[in-house]
Amino acid sequence: MLVVQQKSTNKNRNGKTCFIYNRKKERDEIRKAIKKYKPEGILILGTSDGMVDKIAENLGLPKISKKTIYIKDVATEEEIEKSKKNTCNRRKTCNTSSNI
Repeated sequence: MLVVQQKSTNKNRNGKTCFIYNRKKERDEIRKAIKKYKPEGILILGTSDGMVDKIAENLGLPKISKKTIYIKDVATEEEIEKSKKNTCNRRKTCNTSSNI
């Protein structure tokens, strides 16, 4: 399995950090690693279908062909709220109305 994480971050229009691989150097490094290791599959994590599509596009990957798994399909509402609170505590800021 190939695991990658973008070294630097971007801020979306809401000021949230996101990894979309739109910087040429980082994008090229990931594309090179994908070619070198030829992973059987790639897991893309995103906060929306649009973000996942953008990451795939930026990395030169084909259109997503597998089923999307949404957090609400695998976690209870209580688990999601607990995760939001833990994330807010680590960041020292909190906006519980945001979507995960």
